[in-house]
Amino acid sequence: MSDLDSVDHKILYHLFLNSRQSLSSISKKTNLNKSVVEYRLKKMINNRSIENFNAVLDVYKLGYSLYRWYIRFQYTSPVVEHDILSYFLEHKNIWNIAILKGNYDIMITILIDNMDEYIQFYEETLKRFRYYFKNMYISQLYTTYEYDKPFIKNNEQRCSEKTPYQLMSTQNPVILSDVEYRILSILSKNARIPTIEIAKQVDVTSPTVLNKMKYFTKSGVIIKYSININANKLGYKIFIVNFSLRNYEHRDKIIQRLSHISFIREIYKSIGGPDIELTLFSTNFEHFYSLLEKIRYEYTDDFANHDYLYVEKMYAKNYLP
Repeated sequence: MSDLDSVDHKILYHLFLNSRQSLSSISKKTNLNKSVVEYRLKKMINNRSIENFNAVLDVYKLGYSLYRWYIRFQYTSPVVEHDILSYFLEHKNIWNIAILKGNYDIMITILIDNMDEYIQFYEETLKRFRYYFKNMYISQLYTTYEYDKPFIKNNEQRCSEKTPYQLMSTQNPVILSDVEYRILSILSKNARIPTIEIAKQVDVTSPTVLNKMKYFTKSGVIIKYSININANKLGYKIFIVNFSLRNYEHRDKIIQRLSHISFIREIYKSIGGPDIELTLFSTNFEHFYSLLEKIRYEYTDDFANHDYLYVEKMYAKNYLP
């Protein structure tokens, strides 16, 4: 069950579409008193319904690659698993972490722009924890489709049916100056930070910050300003579903058809991973099983096999190093 009521959903909906807008703007759009919006927002931050305010970045345009590790533990204890989690959380290049139930116990997504540093991190990780890793497989994500449809909705408010945004590896990354990168890094950690505060931190003028923000949006580096939400607080459970295909040539057509399923949040293409990997939101386990069965039966001739993982907890950092 959702911990939030319809008023909370209204506020979250507009923050999800643009988390930099003012409280006055949200007040007008929701027909709520500004003090009510402010009170509700603080409450959702304090109870961690809102994990953080983020600039949604196309990191591929910045020349980064995304690598994903799935790890199955062995010989561990709660203390050891806490040490492993802390180790990953403290690393500057970790994009996000998921604690899993199923064939794997943890998923790590890593932001890479220097292969030598990545190899060093890989070596250091195995030297410290290889004894506790029973199974481990690594894939490189090269295309990500993200969909707004299922994430915030209730009986009164639904997300707009926007065209999904697609993030792809590129051979011509956007080159940022040191100042531009610092501004972007600040926004990736806190999308609601005032422009004047960014200017002070970077030692430039507020108009310079505003011009850079416009450039980030125009160049596609910033897709939008949004929020990371604790899905459990909205009454959702998160599952990762991996499919192997009978005919690989049909993959793009299948992804296009899958994109119309309202509870699918993300679809990934990867090297070394499954043919199709998707993140799916459901209201409960029974709802998930019914969605999975519907997908399987509708695409019987396309899918060879599948497996799934339940996301017990998501640590969504999603900011630049």
